[in-house]
Amino acid sequence: MKLDITVIVGVVAIAALMVLLIMLPPGPEHKSANVDATSEESEESMAGVYRMGISSDKSSYEEHSKANFTITLTSPKNMTGMIKLWGVKNKYGAYKIDYWDYVNLTAGQNVIKKATQLPSCSSCAGIAPGNFTVYAALYVNDTQIINSSTQIEIIG
Repeated sequence: MKLDITVIVGVVAIAALMVLLIMLPPGPEHKSANVDATSEESEESMAGVYRMGISSDKSSYEEHSKANFTITLTSPKNMTGMIKLWGVKNKYGAYKIDYWDYVNLTAGQNVIKKATQLPSCSSCAGIAPGNFTVYAALYVNDTQIINSSTQIEIIG
């Protein structure tokens, strides 16, 4: 069997490319979290100076009732970000609480209050009475900086 020189060169070139791809270092796992044009802080260093907590006005709620959530957020400086509040995951994987809002934070402690209607418990909605997690997170430039969660119970 006679091999053509172009076939041999092609196989060697492909092998060399595969070796180079394997040897390349992996790309960055996270975007840099720049809160303003002059900040060069990374997401990891910023998380150390932020504090966040979320609480609800009650631990148990009737289905389809109003729940009041309080998010406390300590920020190292004045800035704008996005707060996401989500939770009460149904059996289909959808969150029945899903809320985004811009916030202007001041340096120090900030309190954000959000009232939301809880879902009804039904097989169609995919919600049975029980315990659920509600999450809150701060995003800056599409990067999550910090998050927190709380548990609530929905009774039918």
